[in-house]
Amino acid sequence: LRHAVAIADSLDFPLAVERLDALVDLAKLDVLAGRVARADSLARTAAADARTAFGPDSREVAIARTALAEVALARGDLPGAAGLTRDALRVVDS
Repeated sequence: LRHAVAIADSLDFPLAVERLDALVDLAKLDVLAGRVARADSLARTAAADARTAFGPDSREVAIARTALAEVALARGDLPGAAGLTRDALRVVDS
């Protein structure tokens, strides 16, 4: 996955959906591995890039918010995780 992100960056496709998906997947894997700070950074990058490329209410931003919710959950921030999950669901339901 890191290689996929590096390839997208080298080809000057920083906002490609595949790159954003790889960032989210890496963030979720880092949460599982206990690397919460790195997961947070990856998920925030994915969310910011998705917002820039597709707008604040896009499917891509919603997916990045689920990764941010997993980070919040790993940190014990249940209200934060719930809010991020609700935000993501709002986009999917609309």
